Amino acid sequence: MTPILPQSFFILTCIGVWRPVEWQGWKCVLYDAYSWFVVITNFAFSLSQFLDILLVRTSINELTNNMTMLLVMVTACGKIVGILFNRNEILEILRSLEEKPFKPRDQFEKDIRKKYIHISREDSPKSLLTRSYSVYLTIGISGILLTRIPEAKLPDVLPFSSWLPYNYSKQNVYLITAAQQVFNSLISTYAQVGFDTLFPGLMMYVSAQTNILQYRFNKVIKALERLNFTHSANQNTKIVERNIITEWVECHIAVLSFADYVYEIFSKPVFLQYCSSSIMLCGTVYYFSSIPMDYVECVSTMVFIIGTILQIFMCCMSAHQLTLQFENLNEGMYNTDWFNLSINARKSIIIIVLKTFQPVVFMSGYIVTLSIESFKSVMKLSYSIYNVLQ
Repeated sequence: MTPILPQSFFILTCIGVWRPVEWQGWKCVLYDAYSWFVVITNFAFSLSQFLDILLVRTSINELTNNMTMLLVMVTACGKIVGILFNRNEILEILRSLEEKPFKPRDQFEKDIRKKYIHISREDSPKSLLTRSYSVYLTIGISGILLTRIPEAKLPDVLPFSSWLPYNYSKQNVYLITAAQQVFNSLISTYAQVGFDTLFPGLMMYVSAQTNILQYRFNKVIKALERLNFTHSANQNTKIVERNIITEWVECHIAVLSFADYVYEIFSKPVFLQYCSSSIMLCGTVYYFSSIPMDYVECVSTMVFIIGTILQIFMCCMSAHQLTLQFENLNEGMYNTDWFNLSINARKSIIIIVLKTFQPVVFMSGYIVTLSIESFKSVMKLSYSIYNVLQ
């Protein structure tokens, strides 16, 4: 198991999305077959739901409910494909975090990383985020299954509405089809859990690295101060100053590139999540307002609504946190004693500080900026669509 975000990768491994790096030989063959089975069955289930919406006439409540389930499956399929297709890139990210310049250089930098990486720490109470999120969505899908399975009746009522190109009225075929639907619903749920904790977790690693960058800048300033006080201005001093500053600049560029690389890998599934969440929220709230006050169904629907809100909130919050970290980096650099340095060093520091004035933001599908404000916009948009449906 990878030491970085082990719980997220364990969940992804269980659902056939992430083959452990150390596996070889027949294990790889079997796991790849399992992965293909998961992908094909999930896409087939999504297609059958889409055809059911197109070809079968239903009431507005059933249509809303079916559309919401379809969006859940489509989002899960997008996240599964995103992780499978970007496996090598994700492995490169994991390797980079354990190498220079991202690898912590001293105990203080290790403490900074631990302070930020709550989502992946096994020994911290705050590492309960992944587990709590897993338990929460498990309760949600269990409640949905508890309402759907009793309603399923042989020979023609399946747990989830689907249009299938074969006759499933026979008992054996019906049981296999129903089991496949339940299996796909569970896979989609844990695909959401794995992705929704993996992306924020990696963004928190970048936030930690930004804080480490601030710490290293303070060390650079102190080293340049000592150099300025103990040596007279000569060519060798200028070379040493330039080398010290250049090393920090290279670290800064590496962090910026790393942040862009992480987001580029996950941008499409995040954009899909962002778009589908607004529709799922309004559809689910509309369905919730129209169903009878049955305890199990009301609770499961409410859990689903909160889970949908949490999904988009975690993506927006992690990106917003990183944007604030880069803003704090600029302020922290300016508040150092850079004015005590030599003239050449001060010129270089001013250029660096000016460079950090450029805001670092993350776009969802090159359209929407991921931030707390964009999360509020999703909530407002969902409420507006809900009012239209009303």
